[in-house]
Amino acid sequence: LPQCDNICGMHEIRLKGSFRQDTLENRVNKVREVNVGLMAALIGEMPKLEMKVEEFPSILLQGEIIKTKVNVFNRGTASAGEICLCTSLPWITTDDSNADDDITSSMGGLIGPSGTILRLPIKGKMLAPNSKAEISFLIRGKYVGRHS
Repeated sequence: LPQCDNICGMHEIRLKGSFRQDTLENRVNKVREVNVGLMAALIGEMPKLEMKVEEFPSILLQGEIIKTKVNVFNRGTASAGEICLCTSLPWITTDDSNADDDITSSMGGLIGPSGTILRLPIKGKMLAPNSKAEISFLIRGKYVGRHS
């Protein structure tokens, strides 16, 4: 571990890989593959995004359009930008008052051919570590009954 300077102790775990059966020579000599089960990559700073939906009613009628708020939190150690939300159906859009640019506001934040990927309009385009953004959505009820 050349990147870590403060290691007090180290224990090497050696697990045997599976036998290679691709050639007769490997079968006879019982050659093993390299075991990659415990390999890990150490990475630096990363954003960790969490979302919380507020003001969502317990009952939404078919065709009814409601305005709801979503709080996006960045609990990680790096900034996050160009945040997109993948929805299962194209019956959700961002409120036009959130958008910073004309393209996002004219399409309601929807991108992609299916209309199910939604670019979140975050003020300043980047969500800094340990900060939050509040985004308003317009949601239309698709079917009769309870929506979750």
